[in-house]
Amino acid sequence: MKENPMEKKAISSWKTSSLKAGMVLAASIVLAACGGGGGGGGGGSGDAVLTGQFLDAAVEGLGYSTPTQSGKTDGSGRFKYVAGETVAFTLYGQPLSSSIGFSTLTPSDTGVEDTDLDQLVNQLRFLQTIDADNDPSNGISLPIFSGVFNVDFSQRIEAFENDAAVQAFLTAHASGRPLVSVPDVIAHFSQSIGQVAGGTVASFAGKTATSVITNTACINSVQAQQRYAFGPTSVALSGSDGFVNTGGNCVVKPDANEVVAYSSLVADEFLSCLPDCAYKDVNGLRHGLDGDGRTVVELSWHTPGTNKVRNIKRILHDPLSGHAAALSTFKETLTFD
Repeated sequence: MKENPMEKKAISSWKTSSLKAGMVLAASIVLAACGGGGGGGGGGSGDAVLTGQFLDAAVEGLGYSTPTQSGKTDGSGRFKYVAGETVAFTLYGQPLSSSIGFSTLTPSDTGVEDTDLDQLVNQLRFLQTIDADNDPSNGISLPIFSGVFNVDFSQRIEAFENDAAVQAFLTAHASGRPLVSVPDVIAHFSQSIGQVAGGTVASFAGKTATSVITNTACINSVQAQQRYAFGPTSVALSGSDGFVNTGGNCVVKPDANEVVAYSSLVADEFLSCLPDCAYKDVNGLRHGLDGDGRTVVELSWHTPGTNKVRNIKRILHDPLSGHAAALSTFKETLTFD
């Protein structure tokens, strides 16, 4: 059987994605140490109570709880926590996300090993759509609801749009308006993230990381691995960054070594911030066309206080293939030493 040309094209785009993800965690290690909460260690009764903000614009009315604090987010999306505590958020009593506390948390800060990009996009679309005044630009205020909330955010993006429970809730509590479109919801979320910790800068030089790469098009669940060593002017990569796919059964591409100079990175892309980056440069969600003309959603994210960063690319539309298998998800998780 011949190699899947769609997979081969996808592999070619992974080198840049891998580098983009690789910068995030090194930055956030410094971010977590620069104040505003986060970091290791458990909270105690005598520790200072800190204030964080939950964003998709500020969300008012989410339940939150930590080992020492609990309540609902206020009109500015604020919650209370003690450094080192995990903050769990709920939407009408249903778990939404959970993460180590930090001055800014979002639905992207899931606190789980395997971030679900579909679930994140579904949550963002739902929150923005149900905003009480239908204007997320001034913050999101949840409508009053006292029933049993049973919306399943873990569905694929396409299925979520037509889900009966979603439509019933929007009819009853959001004037029946349709979900905010994927491009619009991501643009709004990106604008909110762009205003976070703009002055916080992190240096990547001297950091090393190992990544694990997966592709849902590989039905045999094979994993590729790559090693990163960040220098003052370039990053050295070793190992394999992708797969050869034969009918869904993948083998890892041969190992290769490469050195990428920071000066060669394209301006206005995430990597252009190297070797020093701000929070808004290393955390982001985008929607658009990739180099192969496919419509994609792509997330690069790190929760401050952890040693992992994820880069996830979900193909929403492939103009060259009518097969559902082409709408795969690529994931790379880097763990810093």
